[in-house]
Amino acid sequence: SAPPVGCAPPSGEPVPDVPVSLAWLPRAAPLLLTGFMSSSCAVFDVERGSVLRSIAPAPAPGASSGAGAAEALACHPSLDLAVAGHADGFARIFCASTGQPVMDLCEAPKMLKGHGAAVSAVAVDPRGGFGVATGSHDGCVRLFDIRTGLCLWAERMHQRKSGEAIHCVVHTGDRLVTAGADSHVVMLGLSE
Repeated sequence: SAPPVGCAPPSGEPVPDVPVSLAWLPRAAPLLLTGFMSSSCAVFDVERGSVLRSIAPAPAPGASSGAGAAEALACHPSLDLAVAGHADGFARIFCASTGQPVMDLCEAPKMLKGHGAAVSAVAVDPRGGFGVATGSHDGCVRLFDIRTGLCLWAERMHQRKSGEAIHCVVHTGDRLVTAGADSHVVMLGLSE
C-alpha cells in the first residue's frame, strides 16, 4: 500500500485539520482536492505528498462565523471549476487551479444559495455540461446552472433521520440518483 499523503493544515492551525471530503482534479492528475472540517480546501500533489494551494471559503452573507465543514466536493470534467458543499447550507464554486471564487450571485459571496441545512453532497454533469446538483440535510436536491448560479430545479427527496437527510447524489448527465438517511435510493430522469 502507498504511504499516506501528508496532511498539513491548510488554514494554519497548530493542530492538523480533519479531512472530510475528496475529489480528483480530472484535468490535472495526480492532484487531489481535499475538504476539511475547518471549511478550508487544499489541493494535494499525490506523487510528491505536498500541498500546492489552500482555499479558504468566504463566509455566507451576514454570517458571524465561517462556512463550516467542506462536506462534499466535485470537480467539473472539462472546465477548471470545483464545487464545495459546506455545513452552512451553501455550495461554493471556485477555480480549481487558483482557488479563486468564480461566480458573483447578487453581489453576495460567490456561492450557490438555497439549502436550509448542510450541503452534504455535490455532483457535476460528467458530460461536461453546466449542471451541478446539490443535496442537503434539509432533504432537498437542487440543480443549479454553474454559468449563472440560478437554481433550475429543486425538490424534497428524502426525510430527515437523526439530523441527516441526503448522504450522496450522483449526476449522470441524464439523471440524478440520491441516497439518504431515510434508507431510500431515488432516481430521477433529467430533461434536456
